[in-house]
Amino acid sequence: MSKSAVKISCDLLSNPLCEQDPKFLEMVTALDTAMKRMDSFNQEKVNQIQKTVIEPLKNSRNAVQTKSSEISLKGLKKKTGPPTFF
Repeated sequence: MSKSAVKISCDLLSNPLCEQDPKFLEMVTALDTAMKRMDSFNQEKVNQIQKTVIEPLKNSRNAVQTKSSEISLKGLKKKTGPPTFF
């Protein structure tokens, strides 16, 4: 959403009305600044979520897969080894 808002504000700035009406230019400039700040804030939050949630989840998944593989290999070794009697 914020990327499209930045695009809209940039398009408004390039509108010929901005050259003709200083008050309109001032308003659109303020809008453009606000949209760019919002986009920057959103990107910062996305990066923060990436670091604090997504990467740890990936690491946990990899650890589980590794442990699962180890368990599977142990199970195969038990099945292919000499018979055990209990």
